[in-house]
Amino acid sequence: MSDTSHNRSRIVFWIVLVLFAGLTYLARQHVFFWDTVQFAGKHGLWFYEQNFRSLLLPPEIDSGHPPVFGWYLALVWKLLGKSLAVSHWAMFPFLAGIVWQLYSMGKRLLKNIPVFWLVLIPLADPVFLGQSVLVSPDVVLVFFFLLAVSAFREGRQSQLGLAYLGMSLISLRGMMITAAFALVTAWGWLQTRRKRDQFVAPKWILTFLPAGLLSLAFLWVHYSHTGWVGYHSDSPWAPSFDRIGTAGLLRNFIIWCWRWLDMGRVFIWVSLIFILILDRIKTGRTLRTYYLRLKTSSYSGFFRLFLSISLLLSYSFLTYRGLQAHRYLLPCFLLFSILTVLIIDRFPFSRIRKFLLPLLFLGLLSGNLWKYPDDMAQGWDSTLAHWPYYQLRKKTLTYLDEQGIPPEEVGTAFPEIGPFGPHDLSGREVGFREKDLTRDKWIFYSNIMNDFSDAELKDLQQNWVEKLRLESWPVKVILFERVR
Repeated sequence: MSDTSHNRSRIVFWIVLVLFAGLTYLARQHVFFWDTVQFAGKHGLWFYEQNFRSLLLPPEIDSGHPPVFGWYLALVWKLLGKSLAVSHWAMFPFLAGIVWQLYSMGKRLLKNIPVFWLVLIPLADPVFLGQSVLVSPDVVLVFFFLLAVSAFREGRQSQLGLAYLGMSLISLRGMMITAAFALVTAWGWLQTRRKRDQFVAPKWILTFLPAGLLSLAFLWVHYSHTGWVGYHSDSPWAPSFDRIGTAGLLRNFIIWCWRWLDMGRVFIWVSLIFILILDRIKTGRTLRTYYLRLKTSSYSGFFRLFLSISLLLSYSFLTYRGLQAHRYLLPCFLLFSILTVLIIDRFPFSRIRKFLLPLLFLGLLSGNLWKYPDDMAQGWDSTLAHWPYYQLRKKTLTYLDEQGIPPEEVGTAFPEIGPFGPHDLSGREVGFREKDLTRDKWIFYSNIMNDFSDAELKDLQQNWVEKLRLESWPVKVILFERVR
């Protein structure tokens, strides 16, 4: 690749890095949002206020994951001060590392297109962009995941061990992804070893030992203290882990397909189908031919990783009642984008490449503008579209103060239930309560809340008065008062 192309890619790398720094700066006063109220606010505050006297979480906020992300935030607060701004900037080193990982991967793998496309297209995914402006453990997970993908391709064992350890300590999903790497590595070793009649422990097992031993140690200690692993029947999240029947499995499969097309990801599929059709016309190759070529290509490891990780993460997505969030599939989405860029890089028609790459980038970015009707659940933490909510929320709280309406008398839904302290680090114990439309006088509603049923929305429209309505597309918030 020419020096000019390399220079342009370096410039784009720095532009992307500055853009993420800018987003972090602009989001520095944003309160914790959706699941980060739990993983950042509640977990971090527990360890901070307990001064690390306990290494485990109390039952009411323990969701079964290793609490390392909470430890990290609490430690940063101890060093730099407890604030929203410090919390958001604590994510920036991982964001910078993600950009660097993709840039380095592009320099090593791309041959026909500029390196910056392997930076821009994966990072344009709305699920990643939505998480990138939150204080989210998934940002840390993505950093270690990309480190693992890169080290796996290059055979860098020490980096692999660090990546597996980082993924396993950040969440149970990270442990599942590490297990997927282990399966792919073991399968490749079994296919290539010569003496099938004699077992010799391969060196790669050592790369999994730290992650495996610490994961087992955490699960054992957690079980010893709590009597459960993952979840328990009295957990607030227990309904999400209910097993489902055939009808539920079909419903989840439809949602799973939707997730793979949602928020601009349909453009990836359209691009791949277009390439297959055009190449079929030009060469007459069949789908089986493409599969065999991909299976034996230098990217076969990526392909096997993609299949293995997708299968493991999709299993829980499909078989449990409430594990269908977009971010649960984020590693799959990113690896899918990387594979797509690599396929386009090897596509022989340069004009088509120049057309498809901008289309993919802009198509994925457009996913941040996708908005569904109010009665349809949407993954608001997985898109930049939720950005206006913070200012609208702030104006609503100001209105409540001005009108003398106690927040604890206002009903609402996830993610606003509970004291304000874990949301904004203010230490305030007052906050909204869980909605009950049969008793509440006030209801705080926003379309970023997915837990208002169709019947409740109809009731609010017919039997309640809008005392305050604020909108900033695509988000709206409404304060309802009951009609007496």
